[in-house]
Amino acid sequence: MQRDYSYGVMGSHIFGYLREINSAQLSKYEDIYDLGDFIGITGIEKLMKIY
Repeated sequence: MQRDYSYGVMGSHIFGYLREINSAQLSKYEDIYDLGDFIGITGIEKLMKIY
């Protein structure tokens, strides 16, 4: 998965980043995610992952 940020790395610490879901996270969010999905790890990506 790749995103395009118009301003480069500016704001990256706020937006956060994604990573493929691991087995511990999958067991916690099994009703929302499937194996191979990407999940927010930090920043806004993490805060908004349930939406």
